[in-house]
Amino acid sequence: MADDNYVCLPIPLPPQTQALNSPTFIIPPLDGTLSLPEIFDFHLQHSPNHPAFVYADRPGSTHAILWHEVVRGLHQAGHIVRSRVEVEQAERSHERPIIALLALADTVTYMTTVFGIIRAGYAAFPISPRNSPAAIAHLLSTKSVMHILIGGEQSLQSLARTSLDLMKESTKKIPGSSQMPLFEEIYVDGKETTYNPLPVKRPDMNDPGIIVHSSGKYIVELASSPDNLLQARRPFQSLYLGLITVCYKLQPNRFIWNAM
Repeated sequence: MADDNYVCLPIPLPPQTQALNSPTFIIPPLDGTLSLPEIFDFHLQHSPNHPAFVYADRPGSTHAILWHEVVRGLHQAGHIVRSRVEVEQAERSHERPIIALLALADTVTYMTTVFGIIRAGYAAFPISPRNSPAAIAHLLSTKSVMHILIGGEQSLQSLARTSLDLMKESTKKIPGSSQMPLFEEIYVDGKETTYNPLPVKRPDMNDPGIIVHSSGKYIVELASSPDNLLQARRPFQSLYLGLITVCYKLQPNRFIWNAM
């Protein structure tokens, strides 16, 4: 999927310590030739039967969601989000959509939705529900969020409503809102939905893929720009460079999210 005309930052390859003997996982190119959305699709093609999520579904039993299920699910999540931001995107066509999440969904649903937002060409902005309405309003307005996905719980609906009301006092740019996609909307009976791939969109190096906050005041963009890319890579690289290969090794009583 690599494009010879795609402008990318050459990244030094890390030592090959992981997935050396895995029969199901192929390491994607880590030299910068593939964008993050393309790495998702790489896994669908090259590591479809490798577990991405493993969780306990009942005492003494675990269930694995494979990469081909996750990738097809994230495309489904991306389509759901795209259908909900069409109106806002038409009104603010000059802006790259930033989609916030204010939800307490399970890890699989939450991360698949984040992946789907990124794969759809948008920036994902997870916001902690522990923030006050004033802090959430500040975060939404500071980044000019276009749409917010809200958990179905009454407490989250009330928190979002109060936050949006506060925004109306200081700005006319109020994000649209809808309910956070459910697991059943993304995955059907634990299996992937009918595969309907999203259009391929290669992000600009300086476009944020995900925005995170450390509190209601500080915001960090994880983008493909040289400085941010290398800074964001370091904590993940420390895991990748471990002396022990952890490519799908179950740990007792722990939720495992396998390496991308």
